[in-house]
Amino acid sequence: MRYYVGKVTSREITALMLQTLPNFYSYLANLARLAIKTLIDQSPFTDIIKTDTFKVNIGDYIASTEPIYTESKNKDANKLAEWFADRLENEYTFEDFSHLDFSHQNFTFTEFRYSHFRHTNLSHTNLQGCALIGANFHHANLEHCTLDNCSIYETDFSYAK
Repeated sequence: MRYYVGKVTSREITALMLQTLPNFYSYLANLARLAIKTLIDQSPFTDIIKTDTFKVNIGDYIASTEPIYTESKNKDANKLAEWFADRLENEYTFEDFSHLDFSHQNFTFTEFRYSHFRHTNLSHTNLQGCALIGANFHHANLEHCTLDNCSIYETDFSYAK
């Protein structure tokens, strides 16, 4: 017997679907963040001709989007270290800081969520109290790096020294 046939209206179904959409978009954004970690070092992603600042966002077309990756061509480790000294909220997230030398720096209490430090020298660097959620330290040099009281969740330390 079908006791519920015709009891739930199409408006109620639509309302339920709209309530679950934010969770679905959050799931897709997290899935994209995980996928981008493996794609950024592979062809065809490396073969893309990129502008000076290249960004990957996820979301509705011409609506609200969420960043998942940002890459800049002309990166200077000293200028970036000065920028990090400002400890700006949400400014360093999803950024690519790969292949740079940040050795002997002090980046305490800086937010680096979902940032990429692949092949980066962070030896003798103080990252105490940093938010490193989802950060990528693949093949990074972390010798004598201070990571006390950091928020480390979904952080990739594979092949790091």
